[in-house]
Amino acid sequence: MLKEKTFLNIITYAPLVIIPIFFFLVSVLSYQIYLQSFESSIKNLEKDLLNSEKKAVEDKVLNLTDIIIHKKSEIKDELTSRVKNRVETAYTIAENIYNEYKDTKSETEIKKIINTTLKAFVWNDGESFIWIIDYNGVFVLAPNYLKNLEGTSIINFQDANGKYIIQEEIAICKEKGEGFL
Repeated sequence: MLKEKTFLNIITYAPLVIIPIFFFLVSVLSYQIYLQSFESSIKNLEKDLLNSEKKAVEDKVLNLTDIIIHKKSEIKDELTSRVKNRVETAYTIAENIYNEYKDTKSETEIKKIINTTLKAFVWNDGESFIWIIDYNGVFVLAPNYLKNLEGTSIINFQDANGKYIIQEEIAICKEKGEGFL
């Protein structure tokens, strides 16, 4: 009888203990699954957001690169035009001086007048200037800081990249009459 009573007590009270434990375990398991799903969703959202931001930044960089390339081209064209206009103006002045004095002054005197007139052509705080070199690379008109080189040849002058820049400039003048380097 004691065994029957114990068995009866177990059957009566077991559901009161087992059902809450079962419910608790199911709740914990559901919560864990929900939490994992939530964390996975957050990671996917972060990844999508990061990829979206990367794409937006990449597009901005590409757009800025295009703008920079375009602006650089515009600036180069503008500077080329300015330099060409300045050289053409200096050439016109030199030609006018020559035509004015060719019948009354010697070639040396005319060159001196041209040099004196053109040495005043200075821009950008003295960084840009008119200079003249003959086909042998001899300075006819040098900037102030290179005055000691007037009358000497700089035909073998190399720029920072090792290019014989004066030789290239002379070749352009001989082949085309004018040009830009």
